[in-house]
Amino acid sequence: MNYPYANGVLKVKEADLFTNASYLRLKDSKDILKTLEELGYEKKETIEATLVNELVKTKELIDSLSPNPKLTNCFFLVSDATNIKAYYKARIFNLSTEDLHIPNSNFSKENLEEAILNSNLKGLAKENQKLFIKIGKELEGLEENPRLISAKIDQILFEKAYKDSKKIDDHALREYLVLNIDTINIITLFRAKRLNFDLEEVLDVFIDNGKIKIDVLKDLYQEEDEEKILKAITLVYPKLENPLNRFFKDQSLDLLERAFKSFTLEEIAKYEYDSMKLGPMLYYYLSKEVEIENIRLIYFDQSIALTDLIKGEKNG
Repeated sequence: MNYPYANGVLKVKEADLFTNASYLRLKDSKDILKTLEELGYEKKETIEATLVNELVKTKELIDSLSPNPKLTNCFFLVSDATNIKAYYKARIFNLSTEDLHIPNSNFSKENLEEAILNSNLKGLAKENQKLFIKIGKELEGLEENPRLISAKIDQILFEKAYKDSKKIDDHALREYLVLNIDTINIITLFRAKRLNFDLEEVLDVFIDNGKIKIDVLKDLYQEEDEEKILKAITLVYPKLENPLNRFFKDQSLDLLERAFKSFTLEEIAKYEYDSMKLGPMLYYYLSKEVEIENIRLIYFDQSIALTDLIKGEKNG
């Protein structure tokens, strides 16, 4: 496939993305599964099965259209990290792996079981064999520290994806990765402050290659003045002023994470019409992820305000 064709297909699909009217129908619905079916979702036995199926279908669509799978595989980086972390922790702490696998990932359940639980890398491509060998080496000696296990896996995966994105001139993908790194680091900063971690513990978990450098994050961790923290972050990302001010008032990391996802989608929307590049494909995939997460939020709390959902172009 080529980019103009792939992006043309997805531009047509964008018309089906949920709007505020769609979310209002779900909020008012007495049978959310039935309403989702009416809105175009394939109905399964449970809400979670229905949403997972939609994610899988979206990934399969992206995979089928992708002119460069190595780059579009980066769309699923967060799911890859979640899966790899879960399976390593299951191995180290002897936990059950039932219902552990998130399907919109580059690694199948069987891949992860063999590679992590059985230390058998034969089913993986050579590049991924190198990846898992590196992860295994980095995790040596960390068996008693789940937090560092998670951090090391994030650091390795984001570093690889960032290097891959720099080899090909695609600004949308690189910006997406940097936005993920920075927003994850900011959430880590505030969570660590809340838990009163030692400085060295915090420095071990930040991810490199963000616009906000680790030296700046180090200073912010030791800073108590919220105005100074706000100024340092908004110097890099001015649009985060309102979400951060809200966080300083309500201290809700959940709402802050949603605001960061809205911000990321807004920034990637700048590349929505770049038909010769990856931007439209990335925009569509992120829009579907946001849509599915919003449906979950409504399912668990139908009284949720539309303003507390993750914002996108269709429901901003």
